[in-house]
This record gives sequence, C-alpha cells and structure tokens, in this order.
Amino acid sequence: MLIPEAYEVKNALQVKMKNGYQDETFSGIPVFELSNLSLCDHYLRLTDEGCLNQRRPVFFKKEDLEKSYVKARAASHGEKSKLIDIEAHIKVFALEDIIQSMKDNSTSEWNNVFFAYPGEDIQAGPSPPDGEEEG
Repeated sequence: MLIPEAYEVKNALQVKMKNGYQDETFSGIPVFELSNLSLCDHYLRLTDEGCLNQRRPVFFKKEDLEKSYVKARAASHGEKSKLIDIEAHIKVFALEDIIQSMKDNSTSEWNNVFFAYPGEDIQAGPSPPDGEEEG
C-alpha cells in the first residue's frame, strides 16, 4: 500500500480549492498535471501542436511540475520569459483513479500518460517552427 506524502496531500487540497472544490480531504495518492504541458519525443513542451508522439506528464510532486514548467517555458520563449500564474492551470487527480480508468477502458484519456517519478529531470525542448511537425 502506498501512502501519500502529507505535504503533497496539502498541495492537492490547495489545488482543488483554487479550482472551486471545497473538499477538506483527498483520497488516494495525489498526482499533478498542467493542462498545456506535454512530453513530445522525450522533451517537455508547452504545446502539443506538431507533436506526433505526445504524452501527458503527470507528477507526484507539485514542485516537480512547477520546475518542469519553468524549464519548458524558458525553452519555448527564451530566458526573458516571465513566469505566469500557473496555479489556475494545475489539475490534481488520484493515482488510483487514473490506474482504474486505464484498466477499465482501453481508450481511456489516460492511455498517453507519462508518470514522472519524484525528482525526475525531464529535458525541455523548443517548439517546432510553424508548419513543421516532429516525428
């Protein structure tokens, strides 16, 4: 049996509250996703456009998601880019619910998920030029 870190449960509850849910409990292992962050050909990107092998990175630590966002943002727009408030775009899910959905349905929305283990250093890559697809 896996036991979630108390700090990540606290982060999960904060994310849920910012998304309009008033729950005071979180059931399961929290995992975090940023709606416009994708993994394309082993590189983090802030868009899924032009990506043939897109995966959805899901993080066990909110801090890892935030660090990955900063790296992807810098790779996409250069070092001068400003960090926007990403809190409104972070979603939290229970790991158990994702796994159950994957088991129950072969066409689950979670079939393209990539679980980033805590502390994993995923490289960020630039977006392809307009009109060019990777593959």
